[in-house]
Amino acid sequence: MSQDVVGDADEHVRPLVAIRDAQVRAEPGQYTVTTAEVRNPGAIVETYDLRVLGPAAAWVDVSPTFVSLFPGDSEDATIALQPPLSSRIVAGTYAVGVQAISQVRPEVSTTAEVTVTVPPFYRFRCYVAQSTFTVRTKATMLVQIVNEGNSTVTFSVTAEDPEGFLNVQPATPTVTLAPGEARWVDINVRVAPKLVGSTFNTHSFMVTVLPIRDEDADQPILDVDSELASGGIAQRPFIRVRLGALGRLILLLGILGLIAGFFLSRWIANNAPPKELNPPTPLEFQATLGSSPTDVILTWAASPGATGYTIYAVGSTGDPVPTPIPTVVVQLPGGGAIGQAAPLVVGSDGIELSDTPVCDDCASVAQVVAGVSRFVVENVPPGEACYRIAATRDASQSLYSPIACTFVPDPALRDDDGNGIPDAEEAAAAEAEAAAAAAAAAEIRPCPPVTFSVRPVSPTSVALLWRKATQPPKGFRAPEGMEIPEVRARQSVPLLEPKESTPLLLRGGGGKDDMAPGSGASGSGASGSGASGSGASSSGGARVCDPDQEITAWTIQRRIFTGWSNVTPGPAPSDTAFEVTGLEPATQYCFRMRATGPARTSRFTPRVCAVTDAQPILAPVPSTSSGSDPAPTSAPGTIIIDDLPL
Repeated sequence: MSQDVVGDADEHVRPLVAIRDAQVRAEPGQYTVTTAEVRNPGAIVETYDLRVLGPAAAWVDVSPTFVSLFPGDSEDATIALQPPLSSRIVAGTYAVGVQAISQVRPEVSTTAEVTVTVPPFYRFRCYVAQSTFTVRTKATMLVQIVNEGNSTVTFSVTAEDPEGFLNVQPATPTVTLAPGEARWVDINVRVAPKLVGSTFNTHSFMVTVLPIRDEDADQPILDVDSELASGGIAQRPFIRVRLGALGRLILLLGILGLIAGFFLSRWIANNAPPKELNPPTPLEFQATLGSSPTDVILTWAASPGATGYTIYAVGSTGDPVPTPIPTVVVQLPGGGAIGQAAPLVVGSDGIELSDTPVCDDCASVAQVVAGVSRFVVENVPPGEACYRIAATRDASQSLYSPIACTFVPDPALRDDDGNGIPDAEEAAAAEAEAAAAAAAAAEIRPCPPVTFSVRPVSPTSVALLWRKATQPPKGFRAPEGMEIPEVRARQSVPLLEPKESTPLLLRGGGGKDDMAPGSGASGSGASGSGASGSGASSSGGARVCDPDQEITAWTIQRRIFTGWSNVTPGPAPSDTAFEVTGLEPATQYCFRMRATGPARTSRFTPRVCAVTDAQPILAPVPSTSSGSDPAPTSAPGTIIIDDLPL
């Protein structure tokens, strides 16, 4: 309930108008009544004309249309609301104003408002363009669905053949229609072909249309009857033959001959001498080192129908007197060297990678009975030990399995600390790691931009914001010897190995996730030059960045499917904001960014995401209760229409 009392300069007082109900629910097609009280607060007799304002004035009446009042008197007026049962008046909330205007002085008036809610109603119709078809294998029936309700509704379209002869499928299982909208839906009908026949076969099918969801109210629709549409087909054969008595007899004899030939061929096939089939090759054949350094454990998956297995040693592994194993000297980066047996290169020099019918240079190691899938070969000489296996069934044998190899260490190599790794190899590995760390520390990159975020600007554009780093960001450290305030040194921590995580999606803001590496596996399939050049450095160099390096360019990449693509043209080196246009409304977009120095590039920032604004939607919104109050604000993508007089 609202009222407005404003004193004019010439002491003429506006009338008082008060509506009994502040909110009214008006069912479509039904009368809803409320009362408005009109009072004359002035000192003279007044006659006030009553009229309805607002977009709902067409279906709102006020009675009486005028009242004559003595000073201080009041009179009630009846407000009758009857929204039509039509799709032209959509479900929603409407603002209805009742204005009292003085007949003596038309400039003196008062308006009171009431909020009217029109609930949704559901009504639809189905029409069929053609219901019967004469076909050989397929037909398409068109069904039109008309939404005669006052809200946007999603309809379910199903079709079936009660007899089970037809394959009936709607081209669109669900259809969403706005109030008053109509759409045709294709119903595809298929039937198994009839090659030869003399008559037509007739079949029928049913199409059911049911409203299942109110999209405006975002809720399911219950207790609404469905609409049925029926159709039928008359199937004609590809070859229409009309046979007489003689023709039918010949056809019957031909069919009987085919049946007899089929059974005869089956009898011959069943009485043929059986063929002895070879068992399948054992799968998942693997060789691993046992608990003893000279034992090799062989495992495999059982072969169906096998009665046993034969294990073969390949090459020098199967020689009765092992041949000397060649030793190679491996030079390490730090200048050290270690001697080890030269490994067997599988896949070269004729070594088979798949199962084969022959096994060159093989020696039998053991015979294993069926049901066993593990065998231990003891006292294996040092070096590369390779084996193959074949399944046996009586006198037949399967193909040889692929080669399975493992390296047997030389017991002569010393291992004083007892960790299973030779001491010389440990020393060489430590020296190589130190050299790699020193080389990585020499790669100094510029620091990535900080406070990188994204904000939606319009339905088709977003804005990117960032700042140039003035100190190493969190997760980075400064180059050795660089002068940095103590507080910045405390905030910089060693960077752990980064991993990409799911972004935090913000509407009206940017997302944030873990730091992604410069090369990134996710960017390998995207276009743009930045995805492959920044990840070549070692992880040690990537943890160091110099905030004082000159920034020559900024690189912005946008997420596309599973990869990244450069945004071109990009921002200038001095920019701290950039607008990306040409986007789709109400769609999520993700970006990441890095800095380019005179010689190297920084790592990428965490990716940030935002959703563009939705397209504007015309919707009725109640106006303010007073002409002097500010206009109501709206959510992004909503237009407020207020056509009430000021």
